[in-house]
Amino acid sequence: MIAPDIALLNAVDWVVDDLPATAADLAALLPGLTMTGELHLPEHGFDTVFYRSPLSMGLLPTRVQLVVLSDPVIPVGQPCWVAPFDPMQRAQGRSRLQRVHGTVLAVRNFKQTVAWLDGTEAPYYLEHPCEHLPYPRIWLGWGEGGRKREPDVDGGLFLEFIPLEVFPSVVRDADAHAPGALDSPVRVAARTVVVPDLEVTVAQLTQVLGRGPSGKLRDDVLGLDGARYAFGHAGSAELVVAQARPGTPAGRYFADQGPGTYLTTFAVTDPAGVVASADAAGFTPDADRGLLVHDKTGIQIQVAGAGI
Repeated sequence: MIAPDIALLNAVDWVVDDLPATAADLAALLPGLTMTGELHLPEHGFDTVFYRSPLSMGLLPTRVQLVVLSDPVIPVGQPCWVAPFDPMQRAQGRSRLQRVHGTVLAVRNFKQTVAWLDGTEAPYYLEHPCEHLPYPRIWLGWGEGGRKREPDVDGGLFLEFIPLEVFPSVVRDADAHAPGALDSPVRVAARTVVVPDLEVTVAQLTQVLGRGPSGKLRDDVLGLDGARYAFGHAGSAELVVAQARPGTPAGRYFADQGPGTYLTTFAVTDPAGVVASADAAGFTPDADRGLLVHDKTGIQIQVAGAGI
């Protein structure tokens, strides 16, 4: 069996209540981001907008995604399957800040990924294409026809696999190591998720991904010890899973909010300028933690120099 060949992290996403207001604040904070699409899918119970770095998708494929959920309305006679967004929100806790609607990884070998998961006996649901979403998706950790969340499968990340073929050729055929990605004025660098037990999470991910971490993370300012996952495309954002040390900023956040998304790192050419504009964009700078916290949603953003 061949393990998933993961090309990239598709998006860093947040589920929000007020999509236009959140989108406006995010665009004000990071003016280099460009809105590249929006979807209104009442049949599947969500609306979404996408933002990308200004450089080519071939260089920087990971996008920013804001999602608002609704009750799905499936027209009679249409064979749509509705993703388990509602139980996913319940599992995270509806009062939790920075909820997501999945961690989506694009793979180069979708059919082999299905066979790999069958071999590992990991529970998953295979969503077939429909009129509105014309490509298959693997929802990891969901049994009983995609209705029941199974524990201890993917570290609580709500992993979803999609085929890389859904991307345009500029991404599929890109030279993943071409120079230029680090020159973007803004790019998604990493999504950090706090977990209860790092060792257990890494073991679960190794089982389903067929690979270990790319490296380690140690952040003594925030109080994080973690594992970094880089993917095949050099311009993809990294996925970081980390355990928070008690009594630290991350530890206090974990105690209050529980496991899940903690922060999203953007690499920018002018970090000081972004921080200076935070108040006007509806974000509060947290000097102790080096983060920018969105006043309306609790979204936490870390800005770093473009060369990371």
